[in-house]
Formats: sequence, C-alpha cells, structure tokens
Amino acid sequence: MKFTITDKLSLDSAFTQAQAMLKAKGSIEVTVTGGKRKLTQNALAFEWYGQVAIHLGDHTVEEVHAISKLHVGVPLMRSEDAEYSAAYDLAIKPLPYETKLEAMKYWPTTRLMNKEQMSSYLEQLQRFWAQRCGIVLERKETT
Repeated sequence: MKFTITDKLSLDSAFTQAQAMLKAKGSIEVTVTGGKRKLTQNALAFEWYGQVAIHLGDHTVEEVHAISKLHVGVPLMRSEDAEYSAAYDLAIKPLPYETKLEAMKYWPTTRLMNKEQMSSYLEQLQRFWAQRCGIVLERKETT
C-alpha cells in the first residue's frame, strides 16, 4: 500500500492504516521517498494566505487561496503544461469570475507543482499581493 502524505490529516490517516496493517501482518516495511516539493513550501504558502486574509479583513484564508491560485498558480501552470492549459481553457476559462474562484477550491493547481514551480509560485505570490494590496510577505528558507 502506498500513502501520499501532504499534511497532518493525511499523515494521521496513513499512520492509522499502517497500524492496522502491522496488527494484521505482524510487520510492515516503510519506504520514505522525496515528494514533488518541500512541505515547507506548502506551509509557507498557507502561512501567507493567512497573513493576507488578516490584512484584508474581509476575506477568508480559503478565499485568499482561491484568488492566489487563479491569479498566480493558474498562469504559471498554463505556461508550463499544455495539458493543464487545455483542460483549464475547456473547463474553467469560460466561467464567470466568481464561479472561477469557487472552482479553484477543487481545481488542482499548486498540488501539481514541483519544487521549482512552487518556488516560482511563492515569488510571484509575493509580487501579486504586494501590488494588489501592499502587503509584504516574508520569505523563509524553503530549501
């Protein structure tokens, strides 16, 4: 069985399932491999979504995340992945803006990024929110 762990909830789920397998089989082998990107990058992005939401005062973290994905993540992925771009153009692009934002809650974007793309996303996110509302997002070490 293979687990992809990206957050505490998926870690807890994997741990529970591994415990059950251990109990049933008596032993299990665990192999840890590097992910597509650093979890610290993901954590930093979510920290920034929270900072922006606090700064704006009238947006939730989820709304800031959706805006960030739509205005920063989607253009980045569209420029680098023809399949992603075609799927976005077919499914999301024709929608009204508010519907696009709602769709961003479910449309995979940042989770598809590798380490380098996520690094670029974070840099562009800093510029986007600085230009849009004047907030300075501090970058922590992510390597």
